Amino acid sequence: MLAAFLHFKGFGAVFFFIFSPNNAGKTVMSQYLAACLAGRGYLPPFGHGEGQMMPKVKEMMRASPWDADAHMAWGYIRKVWQEALAASGKQVFIEASPPNMMRVRAIRKHFAGDMKAVISTSAPMRQVASCLRNYGTAPLEAARIERVTHRVIRRARVQAQNMADFPDIPAITYEAFCREPALLAQAFDVAPPKGPIKIQGKKNSLISGIRDLSVRDCAFLTEGEYRQVYALLAEEGALWSTLGVTIESWDDFYHKHASARDFDIGRERRADWDTIPRG
Repeated sequence: MLAAFLHFKGFGAVFFFIFSPNNAGKTVMSQYLAACLAGRGYLPPFGHGEGQMMPKVKEMMRASPWDADAHMAWGYIRKVWQEALAASGKQVFIEASPPNMMRVRAIRKHFAGDMKAVISTSAPMRQVASCLRNYGTAPLEAARIERVTHRVIRRARVQAQNMADFPDIPAITYEAFCREPALLAQAFDVAPPKGPIKIQGKKNSLISGIRDLSVRDCAFLTEGEYRQVYALLAEEGALWSTLGVTIESWDDFYHKHASARDFDIGRERRADWDTIPRG
């Protein structure tokens, strides 16, 4: 358990990493992990709880964040994170900056013996829909949908390679976590929180607590957009089963979820998004 690990470390700095792509649920997962640590876990108060956004390292870590060959001075980065952890009076630095998934090997080298980690992802349709909504403007053109979908696929391939290269790191999907949050606690060898816990979630989601938002997010897409994304995702075949996630055709998705309140919310969010004034 964590107590034994901290004792072994002499109560020095410990780092918990969630290696996850963006828009895949890492924010709520890291917040749950902080709740498990009952006051001992430090979430950086920048971005969505991301160490990459800390002022002293942001310029370096955000210069070319998704370039696996970009130079990262991990000794310095660790020093900055460790200083912030010490100033907080806590013991465990919880780090879930998405681009870290590109640098698992380097992180393991520089944090060896002082870290625990999981590899995580979520259903790719949800990731694509979430990226399109959060990082773009109307109208949604087919070329842009294709670019975003291919980006999600590329990062999924990286995660599949990470799972193959580091089989000792537990893998857990966002969907599995939502069904059974204690799986994440078990992966880090900590006890689940006792009683009700407060999970803020992303501020722009307007949702607190742990709840699978896949239907709401995917319903942001029109039928035509959904079918376009599905066709691209389906070309990847076994990749999704390797990651433990699934893709649903539009017909399956619609017939299964069209009567759900989250489906209606997703469509309402799309209608609102379409009317936002664009600069």
